[in-house]
Amino acid sequence: MRAVSRRFGLLDVMILVAGIAAGLGLGHNYRVQVQRVRGGFHTSVPEWLVTVGFVLHGLTLAALAIQLRPPRPPLRRASRRAGFATCIAIATAVSFALAWGLAHGLRRGPYLSGIALLSIAHPLLPSIGVASVWIVLMLSGCWRACPEWPDRLGRACGLGWLVAALLAVLFFAG
Repeated sequence: MRAVSRRFGLLDVMILVAGIAAGLGLGHNYRVQVQRVRGGFHTSVPEWLVTVGFVLHGLTLAALAIQLRPPRPPLRRASRRAGFATCIAIATAVSFALAWGLAHGLRRGPYLSGIALLSIAHPLLPSIGVASVWIVLMLSGCWRACPEWPDRLGRACGLGWLVAALLAVLFFAG
């Protein structure tokens, strides 16, 4: 069976722009929440790290949406591609973090938006998901690094999350 390649089209650009815009919008909302609620651990997180987290989150979800668009291989084969598996792992990790943040916010009251948004932006949980998926794919021999641009975009998002986590660890350790 011949692999079907996809060209970079206008709808792909629109999806990427929408993902980045959503990430920047959530980052702006977080900054507004921080200005309203002073003190606590909200102000200890640097704004650049929060912005990078939100932009990476929007970009990762956009990359996942692009990889789900036809023409694409069946999901069984697509799940063995490193970029697709990376996007799924990040979306799953961020969904759990968001659920934790919302549950924590419901117990605490007015901190709902700030804590929920911080749980999305923190890069450690998605980077653990990326690292574990990449290790499992490599050790099982299922790693398929497809040379097409959607898969490369997914791998670049995973690498971005790993770099953001490294920067977060270096920032908080120093």
